[in-house]
Amino acid sequence: MNEIDNINNNGFDVPPNYFTESRNNILNRISKSGFEVPDNYFVNSQKTILQKTQKQSKSFKINACWYSVAAVFVAVILVLEIYNNTNSNKDFTALSNDEIENYLSQTTISDIPATEFVSTVGYETTPIDIELEEDLDVNLLMNEL
Repeated sequence: MNEIDNINNNGFDVPPNYFTESRNNILNRISKSGFEVPDNYFVNSQKTILQKTQKQSKSFKINACWYSVAAVFVAVILVLEIYNNTNSNKDFTALSNDEIENYLSQTTISDIPATEFVSTVGYETTPIDIELEEDLDVNLLMNEL
């Protein structure tokens, strides 16, 4: 029986006339929001929206068309340029021995760009290699062939 008394006396009480006066108290505390719809808003809104959206110029569409044509043109040129550069394999078999000898006799190592020596990055030079490069005579080598 003691538990039932605890349930009935839980410490929470409802003020007198709470349920009859609570609605009026709450409505009195709520302030107006300040947001109002203009007069005839829903009648005139459709007309004003349609008037604003129908005034579009066609020049933008023409400019966009020209931009897309120019972009396609540039892309085609780039693809053709890349295709031509990758398919230009150098064929040295068509060169005669005289042309190769002539090129080697007229060219020194200092004339060759440094970018052609990039493949020798892992190559270590020794003092013997340096001596061989200094004493290298292209004409002597050509005569030995």
